Amino acid sequence: MNAQHFSRAVLLTLCLLPLAACSGPTDSSDGTLATGLNSVASKIRDASDKVREEIRTGDIDLSSDETDAPKAVITPQGALVIDGKKVRTNPTQDALLRDYRRQIEEIAEAGADIGLKGAGVAMTAVGEALKGAFSGASEADIERSIEAQASGLKQEASKLCDRLPGFIATQDKLAAALPEFAPYANADMGDVADCRSDTEGASVTSPPQ
Repeated sequence: MNAQHFSRAVLLTLCLLPLAACSGPTDSSDGTLATGLNSVASKIRDASDKVREEIRTGDIDLSSDETDAPKAVITPQGALVIDGKKVRTNPTQDALLRDYRRQIEEIAEAGADIGLKGAGVAMTAVGEALKGAFSGASEADIERSIEAQASGLKQEASKLCDRLPGFIATQDKLAAALPEFAPYANADMGDVADCRSDTEGASVTSPPQ
């Protein structure tokens, strides 16, 4: 797992909002619509809770740009395990590993929050579009309503991107202090730039091309 995974997960959430808004339920019955949206919301919450639990209690997989790099994980206790064997570390390295894992957990959980809120905005877009079809609201009015709700979400995503430089700094310190970890230190400032650029360009009202 690396910074690319975090930023791309957030961006995917934002970019999927138009698709969710365009592919939701089409039944004109308010009751059927409400039931359908509530069911989707429940499933999304369950999935988010499962992700959080896995983040806190499971091994965190590390990825490498080296194709022959063996499988590596950081355990919940902060141990680095490569190819099934625990790497021997000193107290300084242990502290860096724990800090690295803590930041992964915090960023991933923040991303899960954004995803959950983004799904809520998408479902709101479905409801607004269907209500607008029967109330006579213009497309522009509906878009303004959804964009107002989405603006806060995009700000949160931007703040998540702002956390990546600190994460990368911790990664680089760990790689310098623990050579066995170095092949898995593949996040860089280009990922931060991509995250910020794509997040700022995400929209919930423009239909997918």
